[in-house]
Amino acid sequence: MPDAVNLTGAIQKVVSKTLKAAKLSDISYGTVTSTDPLKIMTDQKVELYERMLVLTRNVTDYEVDIETSWQTEEKSGGSGDDSFASHRHEIRGRKKMKVYNALQTGDRVLLVRMQNTQQRIVLDRIQPAVKLEGEWL
Repeated sequence: MPDAVNLTGAIQKVVSKTLKAAKLSDISYGTVTSTDPLKIMTDQKVELYERMLVLTRNVTDYEVDIETSWQTEEKSGGSGDDSFASHRHEIRGRKKMKVYNALQTGDRVLLVRMQNTQQRIVLDRIQPAVKLEGEWL
């Protein structure tokens, strides 16, 4: 029986060392230091360049189709021309919208190293430095 225990322990050590050496994946954090070209500095002080990064939709601008049905606000304005008179109208149907979600300088991001490469997948921002813009502000 002692030989079986020793053999099992030896196999477990070999498997453990093999898995550690393979570095199947590695999670880390980084900060966006530049957007054009895209650069991310990891917490381990490794600078990652755009060619080393795989971006998910969570960190890119993208377009989506939405379905909407709503009424505009009733507001008047302009120079007194009839086209500026107070009115409401419906906006309805399937519309294309752009989501501005690209990384910004200062964003903190979650990274996963791809197996056996230097490439990192940028999963998401964990601390946005987004400067919101839009007519609703």
